[in-house]
Amino acid sequence: MTDSPDGPASTPQSVHSATRALDRAATALIALMLAASAVVYRALPPVLATHWGADGTGNGWTPRLPAVLLLPGLAIVLWLVLRAAPAIDPRKARYAQFAGTYRTVAILPLALLAGVHGIILAAGLGYHLPVARLAVLGVGALLLVLGNVLPRVRPNYFVGIRTPWTLASDAVWARTHRVGGYLLAGAGVVTLAAGLLGGPYVLPAAVASATAAALATVCYSYAAWRREAAHAVTRPRPRP
Repeated sequence: MTDSPDGPASTPQSVHSATRALDRAATALIALMLAASAVVYRALPPVLATHWGADGTGNGWTPRLPAVLLLPGLAIVLWLVLRAAPAIDPRKARYAQFAGTYRTVAILPLALLAGVHGIILAAGLGYHLPVARLAVLGVGALLLVLGNVLPRVRPNYFVGIRTPWTLASDAVWARTHRVGGYLLAGAGVVTLAAGLLGGPYVLPAAVASATAAALATVCYSYAAWRREAAHAVTRPRPRP
């Protein structure tokens, strides 16, 4: 097996090790979410805000018990899906080439869910939080980290930039993930800056930067595939 960004000795054992690390991190995050819910449960009001408008005012409400169990339950389901993905992916052998990176990518959404769960509990306890800014900062941090690890993701069917063109060519996959990593990291910086500066354009700036990065990455994958196809057509064939 060839060397990979996650180490020169990437083997099936590295996938097993990364899965165990994911299990430990996921278990710790989910246990923390459930423990926090149990500790503050009696102090929470009968109904909790679980959705907020751009101004940070709650505009969606959920009864107390479903509210404290919703995100931990979602985290459990997401953890199980992410844990199973390497085993059921037709390209399962590729995961050994980016096992550590896959672990990082899998933990990111679980950490984000834990953060949102903490915001719900804190708001229920009466703390006045800048919910919109905190959410934008969380997403910005996620995009920044994801952009930095994205170039190390190898072709598979579950994580990464999976367009028809990246899945059709490993070379297009590699180029797209390198460019997409820069674009997502840039979107993360813009999103973090918007969250830190605040103001009425926090959410529009965050959404616009993330959307622009995603669209540009998809367009680049198509352009890279077209260039590769054109090069294959014009490449001189060896004489028999």
